[in-house]
Amino acid sequence: MSVVFAVSGDWALASDGYQWIVQRRAHWKGKVQWRSLSFVHSTKTVLARCLREKGCPLTDAERLLAGLPGTFDLWQEAHPRLLEASLNAKSTRAVQCAVECAAINADEKATR
Repeated sequence: MSVVFAVSGDWALASDGYQWIVQRRAHWKGKVQWRSLSFVHSTKTVLARCLREKGCPLTDAERLLAGLPGTFDLWQEAHPRLLEASLNAKSTRAVQCAVECAAINADEKATR
């Protein structure tokens, strides 16, 4: 599960606690979704290159990159609560999946 921390136009930066994620807004069946395009656990320079190569307008890229430190590790150290929120969301989803799988297994056993 990723946490969006910066949005500019149809572009966003998110993190799953392990890397920065470049996302773009997409419309599908009348709903807005964020599509993950690139995953970066290195430098701000590489992140800027990914934004450029994916077609992010320069003004949006500048807004998204403003204030970011030179590396993901430095950013991660400065934002421990975002990492915690992302990991808690993953744990919650893992529990939900386990409950759903258990229910499916119980239904399959009952129909045998």
